[in-house]
Amino acid sequence: MALAQKQLDTSDTDSEKRSTMTSRINTMVENSVVSDENLSDNLSGNIAVHNMSVKFPCEKCIGELEAKAFIAILQEAVTNLEILRGTLRKPKSNDSQTTKSGPPSRIIMRKKNSCSEKNEMEMFFGKDVGLEPVVLSIQDKLLRDRDLAYNFFDNVAYELERNNSCDFLINEVGTIIKLKEKESQLKVNLKIWSDLVSKLRSSQINLKEDFEINKKKYLKEISELAQNIDNSYCANIEKLDYIIKWETSKLEQQNMRLSLQEEEVRNEIKKLEKARAIDAKVSDELRIYGQSVINAYENDIVDWTNRYNNEMERRQIEINAVEDNIKEINTFLLESRKLYDERQIVVDKDLEEKNRENEKIEYWKTINDWATVIQAVWRGYMVRHKLGPFAKLGYKKPKKSKRSKRSKSKKNKLKKSKNEK
Repeated sequence: MALAQKQLDTSDTDSEKRSTMTSRINTMVENSVVSDENLSDNLSGNIAVHNMSVKFPCEKCIGELEAKAFIAILQEAVTNLEILRGTLRKPKSNDSQTTKSGPPSRIIMRKKNSCSEKNEMEMFFGKDVGLEPVVLSIQDKLLRDRDLAYNFFDNVAYELERNNSCDFLINEVGTIIKLKEKESQLKVNLKIWSDLVSKLRSSQINLKEDFEINKKKYLKEISELAQNIDNSYCANIEKLDYIIKWETSKLEQQNMRLSLQEEEVRNEIKKLEKARAIDAKVSDELRIYGQSVINAYENDIVDWTNRYNNEMERRQIEINAVEDNIKEINTFLLESRKLYDERQIVVDKDLEEKNRENEKIEYWKTINDWATVIQAVWRGYMVRHKLGPFAKLGYKKPKKSKRSKRSKSKKNKLKKSKNEK
């Protein structure tokens, strides 16, 4: 029960922090639609980075006007929170009473191997010893909530200014939902364990009550038997030893049964306590392992940032060398441009002369074409009208006989065959 009380205290403090954060977030997320989560890792802010301007693709982006409006609202909230920080005074902390992890833990003392309600209620708290109370004051809560809200609004405003995205807001809401789910699971587990303990206690109480009832019953029966024995002692002397032995054996058997049942209940309680202790050890080991993994990742980030800075310096040197080469190439291009302009002037002059010659050639070519056309027209006119050398075109030669044509064709074939041979 003491371990369960500690877990309840820690879960209550975490739930208070997250509930305040969710109440602050809801005021900003009323007019916006938030999608489901995307993983965002919170890195330590003590890493030295010269220049880290890597842009990742955003899951959820909003318009520029909406982003500007949200940025103005968030900046106003940040200024108001800064004013609130100036108005609040930090409480004085006593080094003798505070610990590294925060406020002093609650001191619980009870007797070992005891399950009774009286010993369970006898607890000593830090207030009785003279330590500060576990519950934070209103001023501490305000400072804690102010720091959380300030960091959250500042990060959201920075992300909106950078790339109009709300991934940080989505991831923070997702982490709050996960923590709420974990808290609900812890509460359910606590309820289950407490129900088991209450059932075991009730069973133990019932067993004790049954034992007392049986004891009273048997004592009553024993008293009645004693009276009967006194009355019938003289008459039943022979049976007296037998009855005494039988009653004692019966009582011993009943006591043995009750003792065995008691031992079984105690063994079950011990098993439950061992399981709870094992769960506590496992949770501590998991926390230590998670911290070691986080430290390893932070060291890797430092190494990679150093590599990135060295690579950026080397690339900057290369860029400067390339810029010098570009300047030399630009000067060379200017000189070549001047030479090209001079060459273009000479080429233009040559082209003008060639164009003139081509125009002359085309001119004479068109003249000759029209001259041939005119000659053809004139010749056709002379042929149609039988003028000049075309006056005798109407005279027809006498036709030759077909036999002469056949003989000529045979002669031509013979000549061709001879030539081929």
